[in-house]
Amino acid sequence: MDEIVIPKRNTILVEQGVYQARINSIERTDGKFGEQLLWRFKLSDDVELIGWTSTTYSEISKLYKWYAAALGSQFNPAADFMSSLAIGKDIQIDVSVKLGTDGNRFNKVENVLAFPKQRYQPQKADVQSLPMPEPPPTADAIPW
Repeated sequence: MDEIVIPKRNTILVEQGVYQARINSIERTDGKFGEQLLWRFKLSDDVELIGWTSTTYSEISKLYKWYAAALGSQFNPAADFMSSLAIGKDIQIDVSVKLGTDGNRFNKVENVLAFPKQRYQPQKADVQSLPMPEPPPTADAIPW
């Protein structure tokens, strides 16, 4: 009989909050609500979270909103969804902690938010101090 070896996966639970992440992949899969998209978000080398959307792509769908957040200023509201354009994008994810029916806690990706724009910070100019000008002469100092 052949030995069956299945590596143990460590489940890491993150606290509720908003995290910077990168979209690792988007896969079409069958979920408990039919055909869905499974999004994989990388928070760090050790932490990957997943989120689910339907395959419905319209202005009111979660897929549309997440895709728009991923593409940011490159998002074209008239264009079709193309997963390859979102993969690798930096985003923020809003994560909650839920209690499963089995009593275990798990993370749920509630929302995908656009990555914040970097604000322009002007560099301080290297200004040399000029010497203070001499004060104007007083009436007592004028010789005439």
